[in-house]
Parts: sequence; structure tokens; C-alpha cells
Amino acid sequence: MFPLFFGAAKDDEEDIVTAFDCGAEDYLVKPVSLIVLEKHIGAVLRRLSDGNPDSPHHSGKALL
Repeated sequence: MFPLFFGAAKDDEEDIVTAFDCGAEDYLVKPVSLIVLEKHIGAVLRRLSDGNPDSPHHSGKALL
């Protein structure tokens, strides 16, 4: 399973709720900095792997 991220310029509640109803793991309002995007991706991957560093989503320091 791969996480589904939504990145959009729209920040109204209806659009955000719709994204989560469609299966989003996270919703980011653009523009977003690369460091914030990296942190969101890392948080989602940690949730999916239950903190297991040997999960298929992690390879050393690289996030896959």
C-alpha cells in the first residue's frame, strides 16, 4: 500500500474533507516548503510502518 497525498491550493474545509473521504493519508495546502513536505511524508510512513525501520517504505535514511 502506498500513501495518497493531496496537495492543492484550495484550503476550504469541503475540499479537505473530500480528499480524506477519497482515501488521502494527508492533505497539504500549496505552496508548501520542501522541509514541511518531507516531514509530512516521514510522519505518514512512520504511521504505515509502525516505526519499523525494516519496513518496505524505509531504506536506511532514504524514504521510499
